[in-house]
Amino acid sequence: MHTDLVRVEIEYHDERPDLGLDEWEDVDLIVVDSPEGDLCLHPLGGVGDVFDEIVPAPGTYAVRCAARGRDAADIEVAEDPPLELYRFDIWPATPDDSNRTLRQTSEWGRGVSLNK
Repeated sequence: MHTDLVRVEIEYHDERPDLGLDEWEDVDLIVVDSPEGDLCLHPLGGVGDVFDEIVPAPGTYAVRCAARGRDAADIEVAEDPPLELYRFDIWPATPDDSNRTLRQTSEWGRGVSLNK
């Protein structure tokens, strides 16, 4: 996350969705284990909405983390509406899912790359 005020979308899928990348600047895929089925998203710094009960049961899940607008955002100014958008698509992981960068076009994303 680049600045304080961002928009976040989260969607759970029963199976791997089409992962169209064209509208996103940076996209990473991560695999997470949720042994209690309590996967949730907490805001950085503890201020903002908490997304909980995202997954239906314990298991291993693939999470596509997509972002755009980080280069346009001014770290000193919280824009309203937010310039930064983050989307998390979550589904039960398959053997083909692994931690990897799918797209990286922003300067900000290159600075925090999974591939470092």
